[in-house]
Amino acid sequence: MEKKKYESNIKKIFIIMFLNSLIFAYVIERIFAMERGITVLQMQYILIIFSIVSIILEIPCGVLADKWKRKYVWTLGIFFSFFEFFVCIFAYNFKMFVLAFILAAIGSSLKSGTWDSILYESLNKLERNDEYEKLRGYIKFLDYTSSGIVGIFGGYISYRYGLVTNYWLSLLGTPFAILICLSIYEPNKRRKISKEKNVFKEAQIFTWIKEAICVIKKSKNLFRVIFYSGIIGAILYGQLHEMGSLIYKEIGIPLYMFGYIGFVITLLGGLSGVLSAKLKIKFSYKAIFRSILILSTISIFMFSNAKYSWEILYLMIAIFLMELVSPLTSGYIHNHIKDDYRATISSIEAFIMNGLTILVGLAFGYFSNKSSVFEGFLILAIILCLYTVIFFIQDIRVGNKGLKTKNLVTKIIKTK
Repeated sequence: MEKKKYESNIKKIFIIMFLNSLIFAYVIERIFAMERGITVLQMQYILIIFSIVSIILEIPCGVLADKWKRKYVWTLGIFFSFFEFFVCIFAYNFKMFVLAFILAAIGSSLKSGTWDSILYESLNKLERNDEYEKLRGYIKFLDYTSSGIVGIFGGYISYRYGLVTNYWLSLLGTPFAILICLSIYEPNKRRKISKEKNVFKEAQIFTWIKEAICVIKKSKNLFRVIFYSGIIGAILYGQLHEMGSLIYKEIGIPLYMFGYIGFVITLLGGLSGVLSAKLKIKFSYKAIFRSILILSTISIFMFSNAKYSWEILYLMIAIFLMELVSPLTSGYIHNHIKDDYRATISSIEAFIMNGLTILVGLAFGYFSNKSSVFEGFLILAIILCLYTVIFFIQDIRVGNKGLKTKNLVTKIIKTK
């Protein structure tokens, strides 16, 4: 009976992720904000506020998910995301948009590390752990493909019926996602915190965070993978996805092509998620991580020197390669941590990525403003190149013990 419930969890996660991808507003949110009187500079302030709130809440929300039921925390995250778009409908000034993005940051922090923890634990109960990267890749493909198709429809709907219509439509999937999320069967927890009466005590939260950090410290490989995920995510999601379009016009790509390019990029991101699980079967983590760093650095460098429209391919290649990372790093992390700290450590990973996103974003913005946006992308290539050198040096120091699953599992077992 329990087996069917865990199998049902996996199906429900797919449905929830599909419903969460039905956001028609994403394709026009910047234009919508400008129409409501928000300047480009104010948009940057809003994004910084979003990152700061995310950094503050990431780890506490992860602790909450580990100490409370994860499906409830995930449900709260979806609930806050609903009000992100609802508030935007009635936003006509800077303060209201700030409120909307604060709600978005809260929702994002609550959702971070919850659904993938539920997915891994459900697979663990079914003794199907080895399918985690594959299923996570399929979820990513579903999410990206749905978002890309919705983006194309969103562009037409906003043109035909007005920008605010997209925000109303973005609310439709949320109630269904909440109901399905609440019906998830939470895997049994045999944790020391289950006997505690109050899971919200400040001292307990800090103790829990400290214990999770100790788990990471006991394995240099685990921290390396978390930091690798952070630096790749900071460049990929913080800059390539967000700022890549700034070069389109400069290399002769017409405005009407932006939506189609965005769809191709999201489709490539989804395909990379499916491919990542197959790569893990044929190659070692070390070989995959090294190759992604080298090839991504070269691709971003070539894009920073682009002069012709066909050179958009360099951006697409970089995004495709870097999108391979999240299923692999997430799978590696979940395979090497205990259930007790699963969501907390996932939140620490997101915390590091958000911090690096701010630093990389400041560097990108400074050099783009000082010279040109091409210079900003050149800085991204330099940052990635420097990190590649550091990564290779770490590999040399670790030797044959680097990024090997069996070695790390042994270490964790000994610390229990």
